[in-house]
Amino acid sequence: MGNVKKQLQDYYDRVVQLDGLEQQLEMADDVSQLKRFINYKMKPKHQSDKNWCDAIATEIWNDHWSKYNDVSY
Repeated sequence: MGNVKKQLQDYYDRVVQLDGLEQQLEMADDVSQLKRFINYKMKPKHQSDKNWCDAIATEIWNDHWSKYNDVSY
């Protein structure tokens, strides 16, 4: 299991270093646009790689926009 975790972390590191990721994150209307951008840039060869791209995009999206969501009532 440690090997898979390391591979995912390496993949995550490659994704967050993509040129234009921050701009796309700010411009995207929803997470699907960010997923398309990351998949286009990473060009995954296998479905598992695409799943990783999608999961990373969702994590980045949620982390970024959670700062702007006011949950206080």
